Amino acid sequence: MCIDPLGDHVLTCKQPTGSIRGHNCLMDVLANLARVSNIGPVRVNHKVPTTDDGTRKQGDDKISNFPISFCDGLVIDISFECEFMGSSRALGGWNDSVRHTQDVLQARANVKNNKYTEAYGLLHKAFTPAITGMSGQIHVDFRCLLWVLADKQIQSHYECMGKEDKIGNHAFQWVRAKVFNSKKSCIGRAIVFGCATRCQLSVHSLVLPSSGSGDDSC
Repeated sequence: MCIDPLGDHVLTCKQPTGSIRGHNCLMDVLANLARVSNIGPVRVNHKVPTTDDGTRKQGDDKISNFPISFCDGLVIDISFECEFMGSSRALGGWNDSVRHTQDVLQARANVKNNKYTEAYGLLHKAFTPAITGMSGQIHVDFRCLLWVLADKQIQSHYECMGKEDKIGNHAFQWVRAKVFNSKKSCIGRAIVFGCATRCQLSVHSLVLPSSGSGDDSC
């Protein structure tokens, strides 16, 4: 196979072990962001329950006590997608690095939803995909999840200070927005880490918290 001259193929190639490392990095970062939101216990990787439909599908993260009615927690499955149009194997390569917009992320989200939503629904668990693009795009469902995590984190903080009556005021909204942007930045850095590991680049300056650390720093 002739690799494209810009080297974009390596970002989605499943052969190098860097693809698994990059995926697991994003999985661990999201788990840490969920932990500091104080919603409930967080399970990661092989500790996430499998489906009970005979296929034994398994998501990447599970947040217990997630605020969704009639559901026993939220299961999340993560995916990196390459937004470049075309193919490194086709004539014209990647079309001069022209990128898809959110449509390619939505297409992957649809695949994840079709695969997991109904199966986990049988176990009374909600499901959402967490899809990111190699160029830094974050799918709308993933952004909504980060917003909920930020909202619950700040609510918990206000409650600990005995300021429940201040929840929802102007200052609360500003702090929530700041935390939301901070969480998006953490995901953005995880995307950079994932791309670097796929390309087998040095990532010593991009060391991220290990799973289980519970640290919100990224």
